[in-house]
Amino acid sequence: MRGPAPTHPQDLRAAEYALGVLEGAALAEAEALTRSDAAFADAVETWELRLAVLADYVPEVRPPDRVWEAIRLRLSPLAANDNARWWNSIDVWRGLTAASVAVGAIAIGILAAPNPGAVVQPKPPAAFAAAPWTAVVAAPDGGPKLAAITVDNDLKRIVVTPLALTEEQAKSLELWVVPADGSAPRSLGLVKAGGSTVLANVTLPVDAKGAALAISREPTGGSPTGLPTGPILGVGALAVS
Repeated sequence: MRGPAPTHPQDLRAAEYALGVLEGAALAEAEALTRSDAAFADAVETWELRLAVLADYVPEVRPPDRVWEAIRLRLSPLAANDNARWWNSIDVWRGLTAASVAVGAIAIGILAAPNPGAVVQPKPPAAFAAAPWTAVVAAPDGGPKLAAITVDNDLKRIVVTPLALTEEQAKSLELWVVPADGSAPRSLGLVKAGGSTVLANVTLPVDAKGAALAISREPTGGSPTGLPTGPILGVGALAVS
């Protein structure tokens, strides 16, 4: 199911920021945008509201009685007194808490519904989507981190966020997946150093478990052979985020 069309040029970055998957320079850039770009901040808030419905599928964990007792005592020393006023009753606070949660759930349903006049009750999917895979490609021998990469096979999307990549004239940067079985690397596409690259309709052609991602510098337009021909700038192991 596809969501609504992006309302901001960096809608994908807003989604990643709302999910909390950004780090390093990408995270700092997104935080700066939320302060300087009102439209970007609105996009982040929109994604937070969309993602909030996932909380409906998290199993409820009832706090132990000692937690409610501590809250009761902090609210008012009179709460332990049988003659305390009604607002000191822990049952009242429990009721208000339940009511506020219900109101919040209804509000989220209204915001997420395609038709603002109807409340859509979310239905648990048959199975949750698999968690994306991530990798940080770094130069060998303790060199700098070159790029942070997210691979989402369910969405058929790979996002490459440069950290220390540099462009060279008449050269192209190419992303590869290196299979765990030692077979030949497979090209995933060209990436840029001047900003994030989104490779759409792309999935890993090999098992991600034990595999790694690598970036090489190739002739303009990419490798002419289907295999890395230029120097390998960095490699990073894939891991479940």
